[in-house]
Amino acid sequence: MIDFTLLYFMITAHCLADMCWQPSFIAHNKHRLFVLMFFHALTVSSVISIPMYIFGYESFAAGVIFLISTHILIDTWKSQQPKDDAHFWCLYVDQGAHLLAMIIIVILQ
Repeated sequence: MIDFTLLYFMITAHCLADMCWQPSFIAHNKHRLFVLMFFHALTVSSVISIPMYIFGYESFAAGVIFLISTHILIDTWKSQQPKDDAHFWCLYVDQGAHLLAMIIIVILQ
């Protein structure tokens, strides 16, 4: 069964960490240096993991590793796409993939 409250707080945490709190330097350079991509994924995953910890997520460490790994893979794919209006759809695929990763974590709880 899906815990929609946990999912809601994870999505909220993701939106804050991935969009609102991401420094412009990281946003513009994470595709150039893997250490920045890793730092970004680690930061976002740490914020998303707060609700997981509070709600007593059973496989906490595995969930965090899954979040970091998928975030790196998804954002690496998106960073390789052209940055023009014709490829704006990549943002939807990117965010949809992040949402799917969070849904998988909640389902597997």
